[in-house]
Amino acid sequence: MFKVLVLQKFHGLSDAAVEEQIADRFSFMAFLSLRPGDAVPDANTLWDFREALERDGNERLFARFGEMLEKQGLIGHEGSIVDASFVDAPRQRNTREQNESIKNGERPAEFDKDTPKGRQKDCDTKWAQKNKETHFGYKNHAKVDAKSKLIIGSVTTSANVHDSQVFQDLVYETDNAMFADSVYQSAESERYVLDPGQSPRGKAIDQSMGS
Repeated sequence: MFKVLVLQKFHGLSDAAVEEQIADRFSFMAFLSLRPGDAVPDANTLWDFREALERDGNERLFARFGEMLEKQGLIGHEGSIVDASFVDAPRQRNTREQNESIKNGERPAEFDKDTPKGRQKDCDTKWAQKNKETHFGYKNHAKVDAKSKLIIGSVTTSANVHDSQVFQDLVYETDNAMFADSVYQSAESERYVLDPGQSPRGKAIDQSMGS
């Protein structure tokens, strides 16, 4: 199941998409030691597993996996590319009162997670609009190693969170250069990457931002 999460993270897939890809792609099956016709974990099973793993130290597990990739020379540390993409979720049919409660950060009482109805209700999804396109769901903020193109950092938020709001969470001490489009550029971001001791994983060394 952890290997499924690895596929999901490095390919930027939703729960439903990774389920579909495992059943369809021989490379995914081989990675998971599956054969055509074998049972594939469904999206709900993956969600349950990830939730349980996050309670028990998901970040530590992925950090250890990252260390293994570095020892194999797969992470070049020549620079990092930061970008974000929408992950659309099924649009829900809620009452006006229910939507108002969710907007205020409250989960409606009838959406009890222990009930079948409650398990189908996601109260963390939000609406967002970009380039005249409307999205409902989440946003995946990813940092990619410029040399290997492997994802080396990620933050998931609701769709309405602006890209620049999580930029600082993706700056590590090993990032010798940061490449991002203009939406990330600001005086605050530039000060952050150039200020020693501000990075979540130590000081930021020789940081730069490119458009």
